[in-house]
Amino acid sequence: QQKMQQLRDTLAGDARTYEKFERRVATFFERPLPYGMRCVHLGEARAGFAEFEQMLPLVFSLPMAAPIAVPQGEAEILRRFLYRLLFCYPLGKCQLYAYDPHHFGGTLGRLSCLMDVEEVFPQKSVLLDEDHLKLLIERLKRTFLELHQRFVQVQCRNWREYNHKMRLAKEPRMQIPYRVLLCFDLPAGC
Repeated sequence: QQKMQQLRDTLAGDARTYEKFERRVATFFERPLPYGMRCVHLGEARAGFAEFEQMLPLVFSLPMAAPIAVPQGEAEILRRFLYRLLFCYPLGKCQLYAYDPHHFGGTLGRLSCLMDVEEVFPQKSVLLDEDHLKLLIERLKRTFLELHQRFVQVQCRNWREYNHKMRLAKEPRMQIPYRVLLCFDLPAGC
């Protein structure tokens, strides 16, 4: 009988612990997402000069102020960056556009399985020729000019401020997605 009482006490303690855990998980999912991360951390990179060598954090701040170039052999770094972006933003708030004329999207690796998901790849395909790339760039340019007008109207300087303001106003649909244009094997003159 004493063992039965110990078992009941243990189960009651486990039930209380489970209830606390359940409440914590529920409140976690009820909170708004911390949309608008400031940086993406991808690990470490080796930096060196002469006999000096140091491991430095590989961090990209968001939104990026300038494009990044990744050598063809280091495409895994790019894929890890994209995985982190897609993981950190709600569905539809990080959109990818890809131009990969020589590998037909193969450079994307496992990300290519998301090609049919319109919230991730709005084009639903990889661009393969220069003309389609130029059209996409023109369309994105017009979109960015329209967004700039919206920023001015709500008195925001950039994408991050605008999305933060929309989040505080409880207007998540008005938030602007983070857009990434991936160009592999760019044509000459780009």
